[in-house]
Amino acid sequence: MYGNTKAYTASVLRGFTKFLFINNIIDFVIPEKIYVSKRVHTPYIFTDEEIDIFFNTAKNFYPKCKFKNDIILLCFTLLYCTGIRIGECLSIKFEDIDFDNKVITLYDTKNNSDRNIVINDYLINKIKYIKSEYSEKYIFNDYIFVRPDITRYDNKSIYSVFKKIIYYAKIEKDGKTPRVHDFRFTFCCKSYNKLLKKEDSNSYIPVLSTYVGHKDFKSTEYYLKLVAEFYPEIREKTEKYTGNIIRGMSDIDE
Repeated sequence: MYGNTKAYTASVLRGFTKFLFINNIIDFVIPEKIYVSKRVHTPYIFTDEEIDIFFNTAKNFYPKCKFKNDIILLCFTLLYCTGIRIGECLSIKFEDIDFDNKVITLYDTKNNSDRNIVINDYLINKIKYIKSEYSEKYIFNDYIFVRPDITRYDNKSIYSVFKKIIYYAKIEKDGKTPRVHDFRFTFCCKSYNKLLKKEDSNSYIPVLSTYVGHKDFKSTEYYLKLVAEFYPEIREKTEKYTGNIIRGMSDIDE
């Protein structure tokens, strides 16, 4: 079942009571947000060494199918290098990419908005390679991330591959293993860390927040707190932005 079971059940019951109310069978409706999930996830921030191990393991994970291997590797490379969400990544079409200006447009993202992602030469060349190398043999139907049978990858499939790579790469810390979404946490944490070291970081932080699709600054605050945790040498500068306010995961937009 998708999402938190208790929250889902409360939502279904509310919908049912609303139906009964409209049909004059009962005179009340269960209020919204009667149950709020308290689940908290502690982000896993990859070290540079772990990233090297992960991609060295992934680069030839499917030796019998080069197409599958190249598609999977491109997916994880985009997630790590841009910090986009997995759903945003899997929705990318070739027509969404401006190859000349090296820009990917993400449509109808989590916060019901479109945004542009600027990528580097390495990534644009990887995408060009996929298109030129396989377009004659495989009919992509515009979407980039497809299986050899041309069906699109979904979140669950990518999670499954990710877990296998993590297992063989032996990446864990204190008994904890990362999620796919932790690529996004790692990207944000390392990017904010670099920005905070700049003298004019004030002007760049809102830009990065927009780039990763944060709907407001409270989400950015959480990532800045992570920077203070993983890069304590710049804790003082981080706290200038956050005001020592630590927010839980339920309060922020991942």
